[in-house]
Amino acid sequence: GSVWSLDVNSGKRLAEGTVGANPKGVAYADGKLFVSNTDSGTVSVLDSGTLKSAGKDIVLGANSQPRGIGFGYGSVWVAEGTGGKVAQINPTTRDVQLVAQKHVDEADGLAVGPGGVWTANGFGQTVARINPTPTGKK
Repeated sequence: GSVWSLDVNSGKRLAEGTVGANPKGVAYADGKLFVSNTDSGTVSVLDSGTLKSAGKDIVLGANSQPRGIGFGYGSVWVAEGTGGKVAQINPTTRDVQLVAQKHVDEADGLAVGPGGVWTANGFGQTVARINPTPTGKK
């Protein structure tokens, strides 16, 4: 897949970056873009100014299908799709911790804001809240 930087007035493409297969979401953290790639089970990291790769893709757990992604509470958060898990990624070390959610079958969308990390469960038609902590425990 690819990510583009566009001039908002002219629509002209200013830069292009290569990411994994079937990119679904993008989040900004610490001068980097984190892109969730559903079909490759990875998160690509690009320099936000140049869109050049900022290192190897972050590989998530087995059968991961990363979808929604956001930044907050010092971490990048990724809804992993089937299985209802959410990955908490340290944007500096790129260490990954999985946060299990009870009663969530499929974590699709994700938002980070005051009060927590929120995931949409398309299969169960619910929204779940994670109380973020530095260790990723609920």
